[in-house]
Amino acid sequence: MKEATILDYILEKYGSQSACASALGWPRQKLNRIVHGQTMPSLEDTQLLAEKLNEPIEIIADLFLVQTSRK
Repeated sequence: MKEATILDYILEKYGSQSACASALGWPRQKLNRIVHGQTMPSLEDTQLLAEKLNEPIEIIADLFLVQTSRK
């Protein structure tokens, strides 16, 4: 079974990156860059993502740590 990704959490909660970006108050492109590992989110961005996804920040932060360790 594959590990969950940030995109999995986003799609489960919002159905699309666009809907999630709107809830975050971000441009869709910003979220897309974060999701695809082109941009590392700041601590504040990670906290906001965690809040909007109703997940502990540790879970969301771990997703990015796993993502960067694979590069």
